[in-house]
Amino acid sequence: MVATENLETGKRKWPKGINILALMASFLDPRMKGGVGLSNEDKEIIYDKIRDAIIEIATMELMNA
Repeated sequence: MVATENLETGKRKWPKGINILALMASFLDPRMKGGVGLSNEDKEIIYDKIRDAIIEIATMELMNA
């Protein structure tokens, strides 16, 4: 799975896969067209991460207001 592959390390302890922040940014880019070529499971995980980040940002904004 593309969305969770970055949690593993590859040879020589290098990060494996695509960073989750890069995946989130690509999903928010209209040129990506909603994750064409990715499985529905990957899309769901990435959308959940985006939703969690939005909620965290909104909560921090409310606390600082």
